Amino acid sequence: MAIAQGWDGALLIGSNVVGKLTEWSLDAGAEVIEKTSFGDTYDRAYTPGMRGPHTVSFSGYRETTNAGQDAITDVFTGASKPAAATMYLLTKKTTGTDAGFTGSVILTGFSQGVSMDGMQTFSGAGQFAGKLSTHS
Repeated sequence: MAIAQGWDGALLIGSNVVGKLTEWSLDAGAEVIEKTSFGDTYDRAYTPGMRGPHTVSFSGYRETTNAGQDAITDVFTGASKPAAATMYLLTKKTTGTDAGFTGSVILTGFSQGVSMDGMQTFSGAGQFAGKLSTHS
């Protein structure tokens, strides 16, 4: 059995690419609806429901000249309301071929920190605003 390997990912806020990402995580979900009714046996019955919510988290190193990272900060501190961002989560990158997930994401959280060695880091989270798509 081969182990899946892959790297890369991109988060865009408008036309600004958020750089220095070091990791991302995607949690995709779906509802399960109970359909047990009177007269059924002692076992509950279920049926598939709607997909979602799908959530994402990401982190990286803070870079002061990165317009994309500044755009994330502006979502939470700026005068305008938060907007949906386009996110690309790539799971495989080979010569001319990218595979992974994409969708419109509403940013729901952001944090920034610094360690004792002076490296500044950032992390964020979001919820997909609609359909999660795959691309290859």
